[in-house]
Amino acid sequence: MQRMHIRIILATLVLTGSMRAESSAEAPGDPQGIPFVQLEQLNWIGDCGKPDIPASAVGRAVFTFSAADPDHQQFLAANGGGYINVLLWPDGGDLDWVVQNLYVAYPDAATLDGAGTSVLFRLPGIEHGQEVLTASYGTAITDQPLATADFVVDSDAEVFLYDHLTGGGADDSPGFLNGGSGCSDLPSEIGNWCGTTTTTTTSTSAWIGEVDDYPPIDEKLNHCVPASTARSLDYLIRYHDLTRPKNGDGTGMSSQQMESALATVMETTRADGTWFIAPGTKKNKALIGKNKFVAEHSLPIETRFPYTSRKTGAMPAQPTLDDAMTSLADKCDVELVFARKGGGFHMVFVTQITRHEDANGTVTGYTIDYVDDAKQDNGQADEVGRSIHIKPDGTFKDCLNNRSRGTLQGVMMECINNPRIELVGACPGPVTVRGHGATPGARVALVYGACDGQTTVPSPPCAGTVVPVGNARLVKIVVADANGNFEVSGVAPASACGKICLVAVNLDTCEVGNVIPLK
Repeated sequence: MQRMHIRIILATLVLTGSMRAESSAEAPGDPQGIPFVQLEQLNWIGDCGKPDIPASAVGRAVFTFSAADPDHQQFLAANGGGYINVLLWPDGGDLDWVVQNLYVAYPDAATLDGAGTSVLFRLPGIEHGQEVLTASYGTAITDQPLATADFVVDSDAEVFLYDHLTGGGADDSPGFLNGGSGCSDLPSEIGNWCGTTTTTTTSTSAWIGEVDDYPPIDEKLNHCVPASTARSLDYLIRYHDLTRPKNGDGTGMSSQQMESALATVMETTRADGTWFIAPGTKKNKALIGKNKFVAEHSLPIETRFPYTSRKTGAMPAQPTLDDAMTSLADKCDVELVFARKGGGFHMVFVTQITRHEDANGTVTGYTIDYVDDAKQDNGQADEVGRSIHIKPDGTFKDCLNNRSRGTLQGVMMECINNPRIELVGACPGPVTVRGHGATPGARVALVYGACDGQTTVPSPPCAGTVVPVGNARLVKIVVADANGNFEVSGVAPASACGKICLVAVNLDTCEVGNVIPLK
């Protein structure tokens, strides 16, 4: 009787202001009849010696948006974006405000339609092993964050059971947390999902797509690093119209094939699929392997964390989430590295970052949207969009007792090198270096040197610039045309094949481009 009594009280509450209740009914005009929210209970797959937790107390809400639903128009950036809140009452459990102020914003209706995201939270009043079949719930969409859950529980839904395993890292370094989600303490520590709590908020987003914009990848066990890197490279290749890396038979690599190749060069797994080490990718191998793959396939892509200044060779300050937003706005890409409480490492490919500020302009946090394979090592790509909210101090916390779920460990940004070059022809023999992306009318130096070294320019105009080839020597200085293009031709000797690399330097800006080998 207590449950019915509470439900009747909630049903008498009146929505005020710009808040709207949302039911689980099919969205108007949505031919697929996809509900706004799907409720799930997770089988938490163990790792690092920790056991599986069947029917854990961890829940997941998967949201799907429809441009045909008038309420979902609030999620358009032109309307300021919207906040999602969820009250949940699982069968056999308690009533609680499990999703608090999840911010959503999309640039246009076409992008909004069919897009979605998901969040994790504690199933209120549920113990591990207690399977939940149904739940009552209510949702609200608002244009500002809510301070209290003044909306109704008005819908019932089936609760689906899904396996969950993400992440993967391995290292002996102090403070580095091995393995994936199965190593963490989240099943016992997790609380409500908590976004910004400031009641008057200004939100600014940088966006490069949503989960369905990217080819799905079936992640192997603890393969988050090569998988997120493959998603990153695939985005840059497609958006900037770069030449796709080739397989041995000359066909272009899919994102799945890039993931496999990256796992080998990052020493996540050997070519035959067995472990170099377990469980996952060593942090120092992630960048080394990525740079090796980029160089082998002559991709004009630069990774900016950890990175050295191309002008001075000095290590800059750690990139911030504001830097990452600038990178996304420039149609570059971002990967985040974070550690879960109690253990577990994860690297993710980011699709959107939103900065939230209060009425005084003080940053209150960041909402991060990223792509994930919800269950690794099951032979299929369970791609989902995910959202987390990161505090200004780099932690992401639950609303209940402000408990931490983990910490941001690093921001990795990738972008196109300019001036970028490509090789036409084969070594040995006549070759042409074609360049793009230089400042129109700029002087550009084409330089050669050993592939496994670097050289500091000793004299003006770019004294102190670090060029990523050893014992660098000048081939020729050319002037870029009105479109920023240039070209240099010559003959590559047999002695240079596989040993000598080329790079272009913009002498007006001292920017250093990508490195390509003579091969």
